[in-house]
Amino acid sequence: MKYIKNTLLLLVIVMFVFIVKVKALSHSEPFVDTTKSAPSDFVKTFRTEIPKVASPIYKNGLVTVYFEPKIKKDSVHHYYLYDIEEEETELDGNEEYRYKGEIVDPGIVYIIKNGYPAKNYTITNSAAYPDKSVEMNNYTVTQLALWIYNHEVWGKTFSKYDVVNNVPTNAFYADLVNKAKALSDAAKAVHDREWNGSRIIPTMNEPVVSTTSLKVVNTNYLLSEVVEVPTVMLDSFTVTADKGMVVDLDGNQKQSFAPGEKFRIRYNTPESVSIKVTIKSSASYDHVYAYNNYTNHDHMDLLLAVIQNEPQSFTKTLTFTYSNENKIRVSNQNSITGAEVAGTTLVIKDQAGNVIVSPWVTTLNPYEVVLDPGTYLLYETIATTGYKLNTTPIKFTVKSDGTIDEPLIMKNEPLKGLKLEYLDGTNGRMLPGAQLRITLEDGTLISNFTTTDQLTYIMLEPGTYKIFEMVPAPGYAKSKETITFVVDRNYITPALEMNSYPLKGFNVSLLDKDSKGFIPGAVLALQRADGTDVARWETTEEAYKAYVQAGTYYLVEISASEEYLLNEEKIEVVVDQYGQVENDIVMYNELAKIPVPITGATRTILVFACSLLLIGCGFILLYKSRKQY
Repeated sequence: MKYIKNTLLLLVIVMFVFIVKVKALSHSEPFVDTTKSAPSDFVKTFRTEIPKVASPIYKNGLVTVYFEPKIKKDSVHHYYLYDIEEEETELDGNEEYRYKGEIVDPGIVYIIKNGYPAKNYTITNSAAYPDKSVEMNNYTVTQLALWIYNHEVWGKTFSKYDVVNNVPTNAFYADLVNKAKALSDAAKAVHDREWNGSRIIPTMNEPVVSTTSLKVVNTNYLLSEVVEVPTVMLDSFTVTADKGMVVDLDGNQKQSFAPGEKFRIRYNTPESVSIKVTIKSSASYDHVYAYNNYTNHDHMDLLLAVIQNEPQSFTKTLTFTYSNENKIRVSNQNSITGAEVAGTTLVIKDQAGNVIVSPWVTTLNPYEVVLDPGTYLLYETIATTGYKLNTTPIKFTVKSDGTIDEPLIMKNEPLKGLKLEYLDGTNGRMLPGAQLRITLEDGTLISNFTTTDQLTYIMLEPGTYKIFEMVPAPGYAKSKETITFVVDRNYITPALEMNSYPLKGFNVSLLDKDSKGFIPGAVLALQRADGTDVARWETTEEAYKAYVQAGTYYLVEISASEEYLLNEEKIEVVVDQYGQVENDIVMYNELAKIPVPITGATRTILVFACSLLLIGCGFILLYKSRKQY
């Protein structure tokens, strides 16, 4: 008995320690870093400076909660007092309340910064409650939002009144709760996006600049790459240049930019230059501190929010440069419009054929190279799609000062005539491998060609033509479509589009006549009437999927599987334009019946077996006769 009593006593002690530990853990707030010291100017004991927080008003078992707003302000700080956990709380203004710690949860920061007093809420039917001031309404919405947020994000339970599921029927009080829920939902979105366990402070990111080299545009001015202003909240972002100008993407000169805007540096003369650009940025943000660890009320959990404005700024200097020393601009232009043509491959060689400038692919801006004095040739090796290859090299001479006498321009002639897109009709993908034919109206052959996965261009004289498919792309149904088109006097015709569709196919099965199971190992073929194969395969334990063009074919068995008789039947197969048949095709095979020949060895075995059977019967009769006597 004594042992049992001691054991029970020990259990009681353990339970008490556990409860104390749980209680201690319950006050450890994951959103507050209690290891951080608060700024020295408001680490103090608050006595009568903080008025009492009025007890919430409860009606009908639900929160008809009302708080008297409690604020203290000075030249730097705003102090707000909130109840973190839903309790009937009343503080005695004569007691001491010591707070420490710092909020790191961006959701709580959001509620404090976007609730009272930053926002005024219009509450439904508020005229019926003249004793409830706008200030009291706003304070109550903010307080309820903190309860809901901590319940849904940090798992704090409602000890008495569930403000999430128990919405008042009274329109006035219901609107208070619903507006608090909306504020809490917005805070949860901020928490999900930004929570990383540490204090959230806007980062004054520097603008991203990929290169500070200026480039020549349209041969008459210099322009930098696009520079983007950081997207963080900024009070100001200004850009100045000691030469040239700062412009937005529309070319308008300006110096002040909003977050996320873009700008360039422009210089109106294409000459060697160095431009010093100064970027200045400033921002301010509200740093929200919390004090929640106080002396005489460990059973309660209050939040003293302190909002302190803290400015930030930086200055950055960038130098944008351009040098035209020994730089030769190579332009690749449309021979009709003069516009730059991208996608052409060019190369520069000397007169001996040695590559001096490795091949490059043109863009919408001229290409700049540095060359020693001498004579060179510019070649086009691959034309841009839609353009004719220029096979005439351009010979040019670089003078001793690194310049050339004439602009270096490769002309590209746009292709005229037929531009064809041959597409997979199911997904719009360019389809290679089809053989097409172009004829005149009277059938005179003009061109045969095979499609690729690129646009097809064919030069044609003015006239009327027809185009049709001779052989479809592999795995596709043959099209019966014929397109008539006209090439006009300017050698231009509208772009044409042809569509092809995949063969749908059909199943061919070889089955055992009796068991209806699949027979592997046989060789079957689909043949034309003249006996030529269009498909041949070895059977497996599943149906074969046949893809053939429209027509009449015959299914024949070339060789039978072991233990089966060859089926000499020819099964007619009629395939429609989509590569399908009315019913799947089935051929049946019979097992071969093999007779067992009686040879001399076989006869000996049979005689021996019969002898053994007779001897066995004799022993059985003898045993039974002895048993009777």
